Amino acid sequence: MSKFHKFQSVTLLIAVALLWYAPFLEQKTAIIISSSIIGVNALIELIS
Repeated sequence: MSKFHKFQSVTLLIAVALLWYAPFLEQKTAIIISSSIIGVNALIELIS
């Protein structure tokens, strides 16, 4: 459980960072990656 929550917080930080740096990256790519990370986190929340 704690492993999953650690993983979640790290991936959410990455997602936020990607959205923050979106103007420097390709906007579409950053949005796709961050939304998929959020989706994975939602799945983990349902499983655990």
